[in-house]
Amino acid sequence: MLAPVERLSEFFVHAGRVSRVARMLESPEEVVQACTLRVLWHLSAQSELKMRLFEDGVLDYLLPLARAQQDRGGYDRDIALDDENDERMMTQTMLNDAALALTAIVQNISESKYGNGETNPNQVKIAHSGILETLLLPRASSKSKALQFLTCLTLANLSMTPLNIPYLTQTGALDLISQFTTQHEMTVDLVCHWLSLQPHIPLLASPHPPIQLFALCCLEAFLKDKQYSLHIWKALAMNDGVGNITKLAQSRDRPDIASLARKLASQLGVALPVVSAPPPAINRFDELFHSGAYSDFELECEGLCVRVHRALCSAASPGMRAMMTWGKDAQSGRAVMQGVDYKTLQAMLQYIYTGDVDLDCETVVSVLAGADMYGMTDLKRKCEVMMWHLVDDDNAVSFYDAGERYQAEQLRELSWQYLLRNFDRISKEGKLSQASKTFLDRVSEAHKLHQTHHHHHHHHH
Repeated sequence: MLAPVERLSEFFVHAGRVSRVARMLESPEEVVQACTLRVLWHLSAQSELKMRLFEDGVLDYLLPLARAQQDRGGYDRDIALDDENDERMMTQTMLNDAALALTAIVQNISESKYGNGETNPNQVKIAHSGILETLLLPRASSKSKALQFLTCLTLANLSMTPLNIPYLTQTGALDLISQFTTQHEMTVDLVCHWLSLQPHIPLLASPHPPIQLFALCCLEAFLKDKQYSLHIWKALAMNDGVGNITKLAQSRDRPDIASLARKLASQLGVALPVVSAPPPAINRFDELFHSGAYSDFELECEGLCVRVHRALCSAASPGMRAMMTWGKDAQSGRAVMQGVDYKTLQAMLQYIYTGDVDLDCETVVSVLAGADMYGMTDLKRKCEVMMWHLVDDDNAVSFYDAGERYQAEQLRELSWQYLLRNFDRISKEGKLSQASKTFLDRVSEAHKLHQTHHHHHHHHH
């Protein structure tokens, strides 16, 4: 009698249990490896285990295996069938299965948005784990169409985090997706049965044409197969799919994308607006910022002066509004920015004038601090979202502190959850030395509770 998968995932949600399974991949026996991969493939299909698999270091076990498969190159051959080949055929099928399972696990862990609607926080780490070079880029040109498709799907999902785009562009990953889409008629039987369309439908929201086209082609293939119609609507509803298809149907620079989107809209029975949207206005404020034209206020920071516009800054930041409206600063039309450095001020202004901001691991905490100090809640939220992708064993404690200090609820919560989930490993690595004793006691107390809660939960069934 097999336990239902839900029971299984409850068992494996505990830290460390998945890695005990993954450790079996180190077995020299190919049969053991193949079976272990099948088990991990099933586990990685569960929403609540995708994060656990990654944090328990499953990729560390998969990477050497991917390298070995790559070196043998065996998984990539199509073999002529004859009797003498029977033995070879057996191992070949196993190799092919192992390659498929391995690629599918990576695809599952990389999904940009889980079935429960949460965004995958590990995408930046996955893209930089070495898996791109060892597994994804080589397999994108595999002889097996199924492997190619899974690989492109994985790369497409990893591209949904803006932080990954420079790296994916530079390694040629986006081009590989374009090539695949133009060279192959997509068919559903390309890949085994999908339980949900979470890996495909969220991709419609991508700002990048290669990904948009790939996602539309996936949807087109699924629409041809009646058994998916319920899945399709569920995924469309969860991910504003209809809104995204409507946008794509109005694409100006890519007629191919627009016409495919229009075709799919009519198949889905979605009415498109008759009037097409006006072309997006270029950001005029951006120009004002760079030219300093019509500026009526000066901000001084680290001895440097920036000319700005009171109306825009006051609307975006209560802190700046106060500075620019009352007191002698307001009269002189010039103020010294307190508590932020020049680089941070530049980022804050870029956000005020363009709605965009370039952040990286180095600047994000100081921009969060500046945004908090000057009351810019939207910018704070943007920083928090980015930090979600960057939290790791080394910075979880300092991220938690930043969350406390700058009233960033989400950041505090996610760092706390991360510490709880990975407490044993982080404390073994001695990464908690900078935390205060009281904080440590609180985490380990909560961690114990966290575990017993899961544990009891498990026994009641």
